[in-house]
Amino acid sequence: MKHSLIFTILRKDLGRKLVALVLALIVWFVLDHNLSDKRPFTLDVEIFKLRSEAEKERKTRPGIFIVVPDHIIVRNLPRTQITVEVRGLKTDVDGMELSAVLETPEDVLGQEHEVRHSFVLDRSQFRSQRGAISASEFRIRPRRINLILAERTSQTFDLDFSNVQVAGIPRGGHYVDTTQCRVEPSQVELTGPRSAIAGLRADPSRLRLESVDMNGQGLDVARQVGLDPELIAQGIELVTAGKVVSVLVPVLPEETEQELLSVPVQYDSAGDLVLRNLRLVEATPSLDLIVGGPRHVLDALTDEQLRKSITLKFDWRDAGLEMATEKVRIHSSLPGSVRVLGLDRREPEIHYQLAPIEGAEPINPEPPGPPGAQEELP
Repeated sequence: MKHSLIFTILRKDLGRKLVALVLALIVWFVLDHNLSDKRPFTLDVEIFKLRSEAEKERKTRPGIFIVVPDHIIVRNLPRTQITVEVRGLKTDVDGMELSAVLETPEDVLGQEHEVRHSFVLDRSQFRSQRGAISASEFRIRPRRINLILAERTSQTFDLDFSNVQVAGIPRGGHYVDTTQCRVEPSQVELTGPRSAIAGLRADPSRLRLESVDMNGQGLDVARQVGLDPELIAQGIELVTAGKVVSVLVPVLPEETEQELLSVPVQYDSAGDLVLRNLRLVEATPSLDLIVGGPRHVLDALTDEQLRKSITLKFDWRDAGLEMATEKVRIHSSLPGSVRVLGLDRREPEIHYQLAPIEGAEPINPEPPGPPGAQEELP
């Protein structure tokens, strides 16, 4: 009877305590759910040269700002974002902005040109715009930022067409002539890790500019470009305004050539031969020509149109006394970009032979005029 009474009392007491515990847990859960919050913050990692600049930035926006002295360059920044999970009162967590300023020691390189340096992150390094951080949980992932730091050096390099890169296909009937590219300025200063700059000095062909997109272009393209992304990834920078240079890439019409056969030669001043007591024995009646120029110009013209646009002339006042080979004058109404040459790709020439009129003494001609040149028809 006594044991039964004790058991009954204990059972009732345990029941009351269990109910109280359950009620306490429910109250705790409700309060925790309503009054606390857990929130992740993603913070960008950025590099600054001066602590004053980093401190100024942390007042305006969240982030992790690493101060690296100007004589040191960061070879890599493998992780550019850090995640921080904060748990605390909703009033503290809502609207919270986290930031941290980490400073690299001035003598971090020691006697080396390149070293590895790590920052181990902890709660004490972080600040909120509201001041001290009140949080029951503060988890950082990852906790370590690993950097490769190198000694910075500078060197002057020449730039020309060989440093220009192009990509894409220009408009149909045109081509890009990279050998005529112009770069301004033609001499620039590059700064970067000592080993990377030394590599460029040893092999200047590795110095490449950012590619210029030529896709669909039919006219010369002018662009402001920086260094090739591969060089930027090595920590190399242009020491120019905006870290860019000006590039002009020529776009030229494709060239083509076609033969134009049996173009007649027009001989002028035949009466001059009689005045000089000379007669014509023979002269080249026509010439075979090569017409070259932009494809889009020549493709638009038939052979007959080309023939009508070109006149070959020779003036007998320029002739000698007997036989000779002379250049003819080319009169053309074609665009200036079109050239007219002989089949040997030289200025076209005619051959003639003269003889004295029987019983008459030949008369020396006036000094000949300048060699034949391409002229425009009126």
